[in-house]
Amino acid sequence: MSQLRFDGKVVIVTGAGAGIGRQYALFFASRGAKVVVNDLGGSVKGEGGSHSAADQVVNEIKSKGGVAVANYDSVEFGDKIVKTAMDAFGRVDIVINNAGILRDIAFQNMTEADWNLVLKVHLQGTFSVSRAAWNVMRNQNYGRIINTASGSGLYGNFGQANYSAAKLGIHGLTLTLAKEGEKRNIRVNTIAPVAATRMTETVLNKEMLTYLNAENIVPLVAYLAHEESQETGSCFELGGGYIAKVRFERSHGVLFDLPFTPEDVKAKFEAIGDFSKENEYPTSNADAFPRIMENVERLKNRPQPTPAPAQTQTTQAAQPQSSGPALKCDKIFALMNSYLEKGEGKKIVESLQATYAFEITPKKGAPVAKTFIIDLKNGLGKVFEGKQTVDATFTMVDDDFEQVCLGELNPQNAFMQGKMKIKGNMKKATAFTPELFPPPTPENFAKYTSGSTQSTSTPAANPTTTAAPATTTSSGLKCEPIFNLMNSFLQRGDGKHLVSSLQATYMFEITPKKGAPVAKSYIIDLKNGQGRVYEGKEQVDAIFTMVDDDFEQVCLGKLNPQNAFMQVINHFLDIILIFL
Repeated sequence: MSQLRFDGKVVIVTGAGAGIGRQYALFFASRGAKVVVNDLGGSVKGEGGSHSAADQVVNEIKSKGGVAVANYDSVEFGDKIVKTAMDAFGRVDIVINNAGILRDIAFQNMTEADWNLVLKVHLQGTFSVSRAAWNVMRNQNYGRIINTASGSGLYGNFGQANYSAAKLGIHGLTLTLAKEGEKRNIRVNTIAPVAATRMTETVLNKEMLTYLNAENIVPLVAYLAHEESQETGSCFELGGGYIAKVRFERSHGVLFDLPFTPEDVKAKFEAIGDFSKENEYPTSNADAFPRIMENVERLKNRPQPTPAPAQTQTTQAAQPQSSGPALKCDKIFALMNSYLEKGEGKKIVESLQATYAFEITPKKGAPVAKTFIIDLKNGLGKVFEGKQTVDATFTMVDDDFEQVCLGELNPQNAFMQGKMKIKGNMKKATAFTPELFPPPTPENFAKYTSGSTQSTSTPAANPTTTAAPATTTSSGLKCEPIFNLMNSFLQRGDGKHLVSSLQATYMFEITPKKGAPVAKSYIIDLKNGQGRVYEGKEQVDAIFTMVDDDFEQVCLGKLNPQNAFMQVINHFLDIILIFL
């Protein structure tokens, strides 16, 4: 594997006088980069200043044959830091926003000075240096920016309200800069590192610090900063040789009738936060609009909206209460067993090859009331009440077990909060997740425990034999089988509701690639009869022009239609920005 080099590149590293920043500076210099070593030389609390920290790193780089200059300005003066780079090297290719301080204190005791100074160094400093370098990168059509967040910013942490707010704000800045810089080959990412530095040595124990050497943060940052990396707008947690990407997740959510009340929200609150089905991973604020529009259309097409009284909804949402020896988990384990008996868990058994015991208590601190064995090693698998030697044992309160199975309590959170105790083979234990089995919903209870023999899927009639293809001649475009499928769907009568509700005609002009002339035009008639799709040109209500690949991606759900449209708008805005 060839070495990733940075020859001819100019790198600014803030807070480079010690810790992770020093490691960045030494590494980039060793790989051929010219480095601006910025460090105010202050304390961890942001007090004082000295030239010695930056000078020592510069001297170390030079002693090894590298090229570096020092800068002693506070990161709030990003223009001065960038000026140092421009004066010395004439360009800026990479910015590593690393400088930081800590002023940890409980919120009730935090002063405005504690708040302001931390935000000034972290958030304002990241903005200031990035802003000063931004136009340099735009003009040279190249740049890489690595911003430094923290797990405290992503998840919150006691005594760090100032630090947490700044660090999450930094990732918000990353997300926007990634979008604004994409067309100019400027890639912007965030890291949330855990490493042994001046800022963590008072927080982590000595044993942990030995594994969290700052050098272990460098490889990811170096890759993200390299010209080969096209990653942008991402956040990574890392430390001790562990790297993981973090993303946002959104539940499927709930569509409410309008108007609705706080009581309606209360009744549906668990469903609003249900992450067990049809979750989404949004990357844009436009990603929420399809669901919003879905609700608008639902309301528009509803003849007589009759919202159920809030009291009724509350009653329906209330959880059944356990009485006597009966536990909520009884039905859940019965559902799991039925699922396995039907043979639907064969792949789980093949992949896990493990046995588990679940010790269930009726309430916190109470003795174990029942123990269930989940055998995912033998035959089709089975679930039964009893005790035997297993690979891993989970001990949980009945209510918490139900919440985990419903997807309302994250298993990792349950473990960290002490709501789930685990003993035995941890690798086997972590392989067992609620997603292995159907969630304990009324529908699944009826399906798996009522003795029904209903199949999990009903084969559809063959759509290709009931209608003529929409395409007259094959051109190899990916859209052809998609339009044929649409036409077959309509000819079977499955689109009657679309025709009755839309009453419109559409034309899709498909090009083989960006900038190429239209290769084929398809008409989708959702106004007459059962509707139909055919190749041709005529007057319609709306025309869509798309590249073949993009059309396929939209149909597969891999490209959001709003995003596809917004990319055209963003391209137009970028052209305008050239003249600003």
